Amino acid sequence: MRIIVDAQEFLAGNGTPDPAKIRIVQVEKTPARADGTAINGRFVIPVVEGVDFPVTSSSKVWPISNDNPMEDPDVNSQSFAYLLASFPMYGYLFFNPFLTEEDINGVGGIDFAKTFRNNDGPPPPTYWPVRVQTGRPAAPGAEAGLMPTHTALLEANAHVTGTSVRPGLLVTYEIDISAHTGGVGADDFMLYWRLLDFEVSDDVASDFGATEGTNAPAVRLVKETDQEPPTFYAAISLDDGIHWCLAGRLEPVNFVEKTTKIRIAFINFDTTKKVYLANWAVMF
Repeated sequence: MRIIVDAQEFLAGNGTPDPAKIRIVQVEKTPARADGTAINGRFVIPVVEGVDFPVTSSSKVWPISNDNPMEDPDVNSQSFAYLLASFPMYGYLFFNPFLTEEDINGVGGIDFAKTFRNNDGPPPPTYWPVRVQTGRPAAPGAEAGLMPTHTALLEANAHVTGTSVRPGLLVTYEIDISAHTGGVGADDFMLYWRLLDFEVSDDVASDFGATEGTNAPAVRLVKETDQEPPTFYAAISLDDGIHWCLAGRLEPVNFVEKTTKIRIAFINFDTTKKVYLANWAVMF
């Protein structure tokens, strides 16, 4: 299932949209990968696969009720609450829907100053910088610059001289889970994410040649894509990025010791295209 929202209020809200003005304009079944949905002036909220719940014109999109997902729930919180209910071995879930600048700069947001320590290969390790496309922090009188669910890991840069390929990379700030675990921490985690693909047609206005008489506007299409492409990786760190453990989508990752703080990283080694990360979650 998909929820399609008018993007006008999010783009005009300077990072703090007015909940009363946010409009859900369409709810549809998730189409096949080959089919695209035009979203000019709109954005899509992808619901977790297999989850279905009532959505009306009065359903809430924002603000996000991450800490109390079923108390006055928004549509993202409802979606992820059902995901957590599908895995009863976990008691808590943290998610990031990438809707506003708070999701970029707040808890679980993107740490642009952090590097990813790559321990593969002979020492010393290499350090990859964050390479991600997203919005700017909101500031008085300035545009927020964030298009919801359009955060993207850049394509890998294979042309760096004297060093290895620089992949597209997103590293989160540390997420403190001590309050949810009574200060004990957790040693069992499961990651979830949703990737999307986009295609934009050309803006054509011509009165000569093969396109004579054509006046076609550019159309932005959103498409479903492979959720675990061979060039995409996710990882969890329990020690502030000194060591990383690769994690599959909806696959448990167990550690020897409990931790109260984690970082999440997403990596794109595809040298031909960006990877759009619509949202992600971690259960523990």
